[in-house]
Amino acid sequence: MDIKVYRIKELIKLLGVSKETIYFWIRKNQFPKPVKLGQRVSVWLKNDIEKWLNKRKKKFNETPHLLNCVRAIEKLIYSPKRHLPAITDLKELAVF
Repeated sequence: MDIKVYRIKELIKLLGVSKETIYFWIRKNQFPKPVKLGQRVSVWLKNDIEKWLNKRKKKFNETPHLLNCVRAIEKLIYSPKRHLPAITDLKELAVF
């Protein structure tokens, strides 16, 4: 049986977030808890991280207001006019 694991530095690089953010997510039960291999060694199972990433991806894709924001930003970026948007153009981005 071959079990793949991540150390904290690998997670930081993979996710592009800080160590503090990862531990904040863990405290809020929004990220998998590490497996303690020793007093000073913690690892995360690759399978757990992949499940978490897939869940986040699914949640993002099912969240209409976030998807609308992404689409509005894409429209602004890829607009043939390439102008800076007026305040009224940004109404689509409001999610509050």
